[in-house]
Amino acid sequence: MRLRFWQAALALLLGAAPPAQAAAPALQIVLTPKIANAASLGPLVNCFSITPDGVVVVGDQSHLWAVGSAGALPLNISGLSSFAFMPGGILLGIFGRNLVYLDTDGTLKTLFVLPEPGMSVTQGQGNTLILFGPDAPGRNGIYLVREGRQATKIVSLPASITDVAALNGTLLFISDGTLYEVLGHQLRLVAAEPGAGFTSVTANPSTGDIYLADSSHVVELQHHNIIPISNNFAGLLRWTQGGLIIFSSKNDALVRLRLAS
Repeated sequence: MRLRFWQAALALLLGAAPPAQAAAPALQIVLTPKIANAASLGPLVNCFSITPDGVVVVGDQSHLWAVGSAGALPLNISGLSSFAFMPGGILLGIFGRNLVYLDTDGTLKTLFVLPEPGMSVTQGQGNTLILFGPDAPGRNGIYLVREGRQATKIVSLPASITDVAALNGTLLFISDGTLYEVLGHQLRLVAAEPGAGFTSVTANPSTGDIYLADSSHVVELQHHNIIPISNNFAGLLRWTQGGLIIFSSKNDALVRLRLAS
């Protein structure tokens, strides 16, 4: 089932990515503490997603919110700890221990019950959803959920899995602060750093460049070279056609960076 939730006017009002022919700023501020306070947003969950129309959506315990430089609008959707919009517009999310979708009647319907609480979702490639997190006592897994409700386990580890990204047929994931790549039934260590390590990963499928965040920095991994992106602002990373998005839920801040290819 496909559903277009947001109109183009809403996307423009809330600061969605401008048309390709428009001059794009290098930095677009989408959410600030001032915007969050003005709209009375509660503490934000560490998740965001982008609608097919380019609108940025975040969530607190009461609502999902469409946010942008002009303000924030509450959406009549609540209770999701993690969520992702698929290319066709359908919203999938985690509600308690259930993987749910938003039906055309505006209600959340269960796809299936999850093995453990605390799992997260993110968009994979095409119409694939990535489900990751605790899947058994003392273990964490990564699953690909395809249309038809088929879930395929890709990885099972005793270590934590904090973020996952799809890149041109492979999966990248952060486990205990270290970046790994899934190669068939093998895991390849890609990057590690001293201390607490990395917390988030995303990638540009057009160039193959990988972006990593720790507690305070964002870097680009480009052909084995590490390029600093941000030295004092970090958070959850996602790549969109509009560029690199950095979301700090604890700071009520979200920015979009347009980076040279």
